[in-house]
Amino acid sequence: MSDKAKNILKVFVPVIAYFAVAESVAVILFNLREHGIVRLDGTLSQLIQTLLALPVVFFIFYRQEKRRYRTWHESQWAGDYPGRIRLSDLLLSVVLMITGAYALNNFAELINITSYSGSYGEVEASFYSGGIAAEIAAFAVLSPVAEEILYRGVVFLYTKRTLGVWPAIIISSLMFAMFHMNLVQFIYAIFLGFYLGILMERAENLWIPIAGHAAANALSVLRAETGFLSMDNIGYDIYIGSAVAAFVISLAIAVYVCIVLGKRLNIVEK
Repeated sequence: MSDKAKNILKVFVPVIAYFAVAESVAVILFNLREHGIVRLDGTLSQLIQTLLALPVVFFIFYRQEKRRYRTWHESQWAGDYPGRIRLSDLLLSVVLMITGAYALNNFAELINITSYSGSYGEVEASFYSGGIAAEIAAFAVLSPVAEEILYRGVVFLYTKRTLGVWPAIIISSLMFAMFHMNLVQFIYAIFLGFYLGILMERAENLWIPIAGHAAANALSVLRAETGFLSMDNIGYDIYIGSAVAAFVISLAIAVYVCIVLGKRLNIVEK
């Protein structure tokens, strides 16, 4: 087996570890509910799973990979690893992810893609079964932190260090999508995962993709709970027009970031 193949296989280890803990907790909580020991809705169950799986990734994988990546970065890229958060990167991340998420949600509804994935309806009903405060805490705060530490903080950094920038962006987005387990979320996550990857590479700061991921998830929670952006509330013309506009904006930002990254990588390689 080649070194590249081994490196690709190694990125599955932290992801499998994260989901092994999360699914083990899910099974325990399910049995506790079945026996009437606890009463938990899907939102609170997801919150507990993430809380217990996050330390595994953070302490066992992320801190070690961050040290290795920092050393590699300073030796290979001739400079200190960036530590500060730039406001421009933060705003870019939030705008890119909100417009991308809004467009994808609208297009998914317009073409009724949910009808091709029965499991998506079950997942959505389970996740959005708590109050809005619990859903914000679970999906707009904790999940973005946990998933970005896993996919951009471990998978991305490891793959960039061993295979290069573009493989890191592609592989981290593919794994982010693959472990969402249904067609609708896979398509949604593959696009947004790519956006998160280029944001991570542009900023070289994990808080930037976390902020964008949190903004996109917050939008999804508010849409599900309030319906303020539904077709019934804003009308078909505005619904589709705003989706197209949001998609164009997100695509333009993504192309701009990719062009900047391409120029920067060419300079570094020279």
